[in-house]
Amino acid sequence: AFFTALSVFLGAGAMRRGQSPAWWLGCGLAAGLGFMTKGPAALAIPLGTLALAAFLTPSARRGGSRLRALWALPVFAAVAAPWYAWILFSDTVAAAGGQAVHKEIGALMGDTAHPGPVVFYLYVLPLMLMPWGLMLFPAVPMLVRHARRREGVRLLAIWFAVALVSLSAVSSKQMHYATLLLVPASLAAGCFLVAGLRPFRTWRTRLVRGYAGALAGLAAAAGLALAVAPWIRPEFPRIP
Repeated sequence: AFFTALSVFLGAGAMRRGQSPAWWLGCGLAAGLGFMTKGPAALAIPLGTLALAAFLTPSARRGGSRLRALWALPVFAAVAAPWYAWILFSDTVAAAGGQAVHKEIGALMGDTAHPGPVVFYLYVLPLMLMPWGLMLFPAVPMLVRHARRREGVRLLAIWFAVALVSLSAVSSKQMHYATLLLVPASLAAGCFLVAGLRPFRTWRTRLVRGYAGALAGLAAAAGLALAVAPWIRPEFPRIP
């Protein structure tokens, strides 16, 4: 998740102001390290996000920007390819390494012990981001509306959509896969919370302040319960 997010951030920086290829070199390096850590998602998510963002952003479609982006590819290959080449050409590690790669690809493509519905991450992700995860639902339409005018919001919306669609399309569904969604989802919820903290009285401000007040009340009740619990005689026998 860290390397995937870093690759997206560096690629976004390269498209916005990176006259030097160093931005794209860092983007390829981060994607390669993420690929070596867990596999194809670390390439698919940054590549899909940045390619779609460049297509939808006129300033990023200039010829120079596209050519500089190619610097990321050899760096990614230099980091990610050697281990797979070793498996392919070395009899010593081919059996064990090939078996591991085959198992990972099989789990990714459908031979999995962890099936789940397409909407799996739509209810897992808000739980992982609690207590503010429920703010994701009103945050999504806000992102879509502002994405037309603001490049940063557009990139965030594309990143979240690409990651969500990519993970939802894979047959294997596991809760820890959603870590790849945590960064864009947290930023999306944060954008909505910031909009709800403005002095103007809108439905967003009422929702955010009401939700924050409810959380504060629950936290106070939980704190009070924990404070008095040691002095309350247990009504049920202890389980041995």
